[in-house]
Amino acid sequence: MQSCDYPECNTTFSPYLFDLTSVGNDRCLEDNFLYPDACELRFASVKEGVFLLDAGNALYLYLARQFHPNYSLALFGKDKLVKGERLDEELIVEQDNQFSRQVQQLVRVLREYTFS
Repeated sequence: MQSCDYPECNTTFSPYLFDLTSVGNDRCLEDNFLYPDACELRFASVKEGVFLLDAGNALYLYLARQFHPNYSLALFGKDKLVKGERLDEELIVEQDNQFSRQVQQLVRVLREYTFS
């Protein structure tokens, strides 16, 4: 931890959990970036939906047991995920839809902030 800068240390000890289902048309725009809603780090917060955890040194995408299949289609280009399927970053390529572009923009902003 001695070599970490403040933003990385801060998110390592106080990670942010973003509710990606709160991303709307007015968020994550190039010129006017707005973060999605943040959730408490509790199991009750992640029962339903799609979330991105910023742990400082890594970003984790969490798909709750229950989430609308449109999110899977928007992020991965498939309407159904196979149980146990490994979802590497390479599978999360920008799709041709607003939700995917907004999630990709959030990832870029978080990486730029943490790793710059």
